Amino acid sequence: MNENLQPEHPCSDIEQGCSIYRAAYLQAIQAAYPDLSIHNSCLHNKDGQYNDILIVNDEIIFRFPRYPEGVQSIQNETDRSS
Repeated sequence: MNENLQPEHPCSDIEQGCSIYRAAYLQAIQAAYPDLSIHNSCLHNKDGQYNDILIVNDEIIFRFPRYPEGVQSIQNETDRSS
């Protein structure tokens, strides 16, 4: 066994093409939060029915709607929570 091998990150099995979404999401996050240092990210796009989830730095969760209707739904949620 090679001792230099690192344990596989849970996001290492991302399908080809998903990295395009992850890059776009990271770009949107950096535009909205320019002072946020991003050390790692993990895209979860197989589990949710309506949203893609991007976990940044193993602790911050960003949700991206897959459909236009989802944008309004998230807006309604944020309006209720403020």
